Amino acid sequence: MNADALTNEYEYFAELSEAYFWRNDFFPFNRNQLYEYDPMGAEMIRTGWGITIDYKIAVTTWIGVIWLFISMFVQMGNNTQDLPVSRVFSGLTGNYFWLHLAFLMEWIALIIVAVVEFIAWLVAMFGDPMFFVIYAYISLWGSAILYILPVIMIIIHSINHGTSNTVNWTTDGGLPHLIIDIFIWLITGLFHYFFYPELVIQYSQQLGDRLQGVFAPANYISDQEKRAVTTIYDVNNYGEVPQESTNDVKTSTQKEEDEISKW
Repeated sequence: MNADALTNEYEYFAELSEAYFWRNDFFPFNRNQLYEYDPMGAEMIRTGWGITIDYKIAVTTWIGVIWLFISMFVQMGNNTQDLPVSRVFSGLTGNYFWLHLAFLMEWIALIIVAVVEFIAWLVAMFGDPMFFVIYAYISLWGSAILYILPVIMIIIHSINHGTSNTVNWTTDGGLPHLIIDIFIWLITGLFHYFFYPELVIQYSQQLGDRLQGVFAPANYISDQEKRAVTTIYDVNNYGEVPQESTNDVKTSTQKEEDEISKW
């Protein structure tokens, strides 16, 4: 029994859309199987419906950049006289050492991961997306490692001081930073982990074999494989292999013999 997708191009689009968004009656049944079995068809469905995977990863970058400026210039503790950025650099000692060190580490991590990835995303929107594809992979591991460090430091600060008479970590800015840092750590890691393979597929047509290697998922189609698919399409539709694909590639020795025979 033939699948409905083999009937015509309209059924093909409809059946693949069903697999992409829900569950199909025939294999491939879901989006993961579709990307494994027919990644070019999955990419056609994504672009046909106007789905932009890069925004799913970029949204974590926007959150990181916004949180960077808020955490540097908005006071969340009981000290409303000094900006956090000025208080941190003048107070990396005493009871607030671990808390201020956590803030500093938070800003460094956000600059390395979120700000640079935001710049890479802007370049991808208006030019070459290669830097964004590479840095999104780096951000996956960078955020997993760097974003958790401020959380650990705030926890150390809370253990050392708790709610003593001189230091109260729940009102000195430590608690809101702890909650938001954990949220950004989770959402950045999960979004990059689940959507990065689709990000690569999205830019596969534009970047071609430049993506081959560690940044390409297992189901990534190389330029050579795309040409093979085109050849199969030509055979199925026209009943013969295109003339240029039947010509044997001549070696340098054969070319020299041909030149000699002309004389």
